[in-house]
Amino acid sequence: MSTQPPGRRALITACLALLLPACNSVPPPSTAEITSADEARPIRLRHLSALPVPRWVNALPIPKIATATSPDAYTLTLQPGRHDFGIGGPTTPVWTYSDGTPPSYLGPTIVARYGTPVHITWVNALPTMLPFAQEEDHLPTGAQGEPMAAAPFGDAVTHLHGGHIRDLADGGPTQHFSPGDSRQVDYPNDQEAATLWYHDHAMGLTRLNVMAGLAGAYVLTDPYEQTLNLPTGAYDVPLVLQDRSFNADGSLQYPERWEPEFFGDVAVVNGKAFPFLDVEPRPYRLRLLNGSNARFYRLSLSRPKAGKVTLQQIGADGGLLPVMNPTGRLLLAPGERADVIVDFSAFRGQTLTVTNDAATPYSGKPDKAGGTPPLPELLQFRVRNTAPSAASGTPPTPLRPLSENLSLQQAVVQRDLTLNEVLDPQTGLPLRSQLGTLNPDGSAHLLSFDDPVTETPRVNTVEAWNLINNTVDVHPIHLHLVQFQVLDRRAVLRDAAGRVTGYGPALPSDPAEAGWKDTVRANPNEATRILVRFDRAGAYVWHCHILEHEDNDMMRPLQVLP
Repeated sequence: MSTQPPGRRALITACLALLLPACNSVPPPSTAEITSADEARPIRLRHLSALPVPRWVNALPIPKIATATSPDAYTLTLQPGRHDFGIGGPTTPVWTYSDGTPPSYLGPTIVARYGTPVHITWVNALPTMLPFAQEEDHLPTGAQGEPMAAAPFGDAVTHLHGGHIRDLADGGPTQHFSPGDSRQVDYPNDQEAATLWYHDHAMGLTRLNVMAGLAGAYVLTDPYEQTLNLPTGAYDVPLVLQDRSFNADGSLQYPERWEPEFFGDVAVVNGKAFPFLDVEPRPYRLRLLNGSNARFYRLSLSRPKAGKVTLQQIGADGGLLPVMNPTGRLLLAPGERADVIVDFSAFRGQTLTVTNDAATPYSGKPDKAGGTPPLPELLQFRVRNTAPSAASGTPPTPLRPLSENLSLQQAVVQRDLTLNEVLDPQTGLPLRSQLGTLNPDGSAHLLSFDDPVTETPRVNTVEAWNLINNTVDVHPIHLHLVQFQVLDRRAVLRDAAGRVTGYGPALPSDPAEAGWKDTVRANPNEATRILVRFDRAGAYVWHCHILEHEDNDMMRPLQVLP
């Protein structure tokens, strides 16, 4: 078991002082080197765009709805293309999902209905060279000095994140396939209405393929949701949040070898940099999706000199919450989703800005600058100065009672699972992230992806997973196949050697987590307990959804036994 020394935090604080632009564009990069006093090692600042990026000049695009080849059947081709991010420079080489219509960055939104299966043919027409520079040996070596497993460049496989799917269609990391090949999958859509998403999941390449553009929204509807008087059509808006950096030639800037996390300096929403959306003075449904590699967002909707606007959260990863969660701030980890209602009728003629104050890496603490590099502002809403319209948008309370309220008493197994980082003894920075189990003496037993499977629940049983975070950062933990419930969080008690000796009092889960979840934030030095019913046998995975961690061994097999 390993924890990070304070040097990493000190380094981030030092870098932050140099990265606080107070202007309407992202400045060119600094070439300064920062030396942390306690480590005395130079660290060059990276991921700063090489050209000033304009703000609030790009209209927010709405991802197009996928075109079916026949009822509820789609062919989506993974292919190279170019995209205009609105960065005030050349267009950018990207990878896209194309449905036969002109391709665009972010795949087309698939709209599915409960109980109606969707059939998709994924066709790999990618080149074997990424649209940004990458070394052939881009991953660090493993625990024994062995090369880390990674698929060849150009290989891909699409995972429906949050989908209740048989294992052969899951899009797991070992199911990647090569350019020139294709795969056919069926998604049963036998779960409640929810905002899901699809993205690449190839072994060792997920961070690269998603950075290149392989992601898109998947909206599942059902008859119950349609009775709730929620905004629909043009008033139901997906917002895919990402951070990117750009070179002077317009290409994506990304490190050529693995780094612990990626944080870009340009907010990209639905594929446009720092966009705006003109809205009517009426309620809107906003489907928020954190599609960033590593950046967390603590989101607020702010008016100049007038404070924050209340967000009415109605949904999370797995669908509608039991009751609305009114909040002034919403925290989203990579992979998490949240549906909110915002009523703009009281803000005619005003401009509202989506702001962010999450630190990077995210340890649970705020940062007014919005991290390093800073992203304090993401998106503007410009409310038209017209009369408010009588419109849908006030959902009932309760929204949707839980289909099953899981309890600790139902758990036939309680598993102690650990989240760990292996640190460079010279720099204190992570070399590798790993999941593991807990030894009887309270120490962590670190495991690689290829180690024998240890999580083997039986089908149709409930388990309690106790996620013990031995690092100083928050990790979003995602389980394939299932939606689960967050039970509580407890402080971890340790002896002088750092071994776990017990837990503090249980703290209830956040109101934003009251519904079904497939991704949960595991806070530093806490044990986060989730309750999971495994209702389908098969081979799946669970992992950290910081993509740089996932690619560098923070992923484990999950075998649901008959």
